[in-house]
Amino acid sequence: SAAPTLVLPDGGQYYGALHNGQLQGTGRLVWGATRQYEGTFEAGRMQGQGTLRVSHGVYEGQFKDGDLNGPGRYTGTDGQRYEGAFVDGEYDGEGALTDAGGDRYQGRFTKGQFTGTGRMTDGSGTVVLGAFSNFVPSGVMEVRSPGGTVFAGATHGRPPNGPGELRLPGGMR
Repeated sequence: SAAPTLVLPDGGQYYGALHNGQLQGTGRLVWGATRQYEGTFEAGRMQGQGTLRVSHGVYEGQFKDGDLNGPGRYTGTDGQRYEGAFVDGEYDGEGALTDAGGDRYQGRFTKGQFTGTGRMTDGSGTVVLGAFSNFVPSGVMEVRSPGGTVFAGATHGRPPNGPGELRLPGGMR
């Protein structure tokens, strides 16, 4: 209801403190009903701890140089959840991603994709441990089914395929 402290060239309305004409300290920046930031500013940019609400979800965590950088948590309106490291607005570093169906990947992310060593658990309880490339199991893996069957060996994609060892619950290999 109060008038904004400053209206930015992009139409964003800023409510908070200014220092030498720049956004500084704790404040709120509103770009309409579908985009809003509340948190700290430094030298006119989002910096430090903050919350960014956009039409597709909410990010809570660290900002650096006006972008999502550092530890944070994203919750999408589609049910997707991510908690971990962000670099320049993307999942990058160690983190955990859970989709709306309950599938979960925990491990290394690079530029928004799980690429590297990790653990993926699907909704049925099947666990895949090993290396991933662009969301796909790739390389030496261990796949554990909820019934106790274990596949250990080379694979690319799902279901496991390639040379390896299959261990059944009764001890048979």
